[in-house]
Amino acid sequence: MCFCNSPDLYCEGHGDSSAKNAPTQVREIAGAGQVACGAAHTLVLSQDGRTVWSFGSGDNGKLGHGDTNRVYKPRVVEALVGNYIRKVVAGSQFSLALTSTGTVSLIQFASCSLHNLSLEY
Repeated sequence: MCFCNSPDLYCEGHGDSSAKNAPTQVREIAGAGQVACGAAHTLVLSQDGRTVWSFGSGDNGKLGHGDTNRVYKPRVVEALVGNYIRKVVAGSQFSLALTSTGTVSLIQFASCSLHNLSLEY
């Protein structure tokens, strides 16, 4: 579980593999604007839309770091750097980022790569 008390982010179970009884502040992230939680991973979008962090289960490459490793502390999704992101979405086995130009970046399952889809909204 995570929640944003902008600009601060609070989550259970970040930082290491030990169980937590209550959410604690995620100090690795400054300026959290939006949070999206999947079944076992979290995406965080900065208030200015310039940075996306991910952490948790990396199954199927859903964290966007080019591998399937579990990440205990938030890491910047480097493939999205340079984009203005409007929204992030986390599902059970996927992650999406909507850019200001209407492109949806899908962090694909097995290949750990980003695929862009142009959508009108």
